[in-house]
Formats: sequence, C-alpha cells, structure tokens
Amino acid sequence: MSMESLRSIRVRLRRLLKWDTLAIANVVLLICLLVLLARVNILAGLRNIPPTVVTLLVALVTFSGVAWQTNRGFRNLIASQEHRAKIGAIAKSW
Repeated sequence: MSMESLRSIRVRLRRLLKWDTLAIANVVLLICLLVLLARVNILAGLRNIPPTVVTLLVALVTFSGVAWQTNRGFRNLIASQEHRAKIGAIAKSW
C-alpha cells in the first residue's frame, strides 16, 4: 500500500469513528463480557475473578468515561467559542 492510500484510509476511519460510537462500543463490550462471566459462573464468587479480567473491566469502564467526558468537553468548548464569536460580532456592529 502506498502512503496516500494509508492516509485516505485513516481519514475515512476518523470520519466514521466518533466518540459516541466508541463509547457505545465500549458499553456493548462490557455487557458482552459480563454475560460471558455470568455463563462461566465466575460472578458467583467475586474472589475467583482473575486479575486480568478485572483489569480489562476497569480499563473498559475507565476508557468509556474518559471518552464521554472528552466528547462533552469538546462540545462545550466549541459552543463557548461560537458564543464568544457571536458576542464579538455584535460588539463590533455597535
């Protein structure tokens, strides 16, 4: 693959993947993992959960929270900048 085709793939992926999609995917993965754990009957005794599974669960929950907060932060930042631009335009028209 050439560098241009790799760049175009990256651009397409960036357009397709949004924070909301990523957060929803993390929640779905978490639910699937919990269903899998319930079927294996690991949830019966919390002491028997392997450390790797706990680490994966915590990482998924944490990453989902960070993704959600980042999404909200950027949304608020953009809204704030648009509001300040409107106020600046109004002030210049006076």
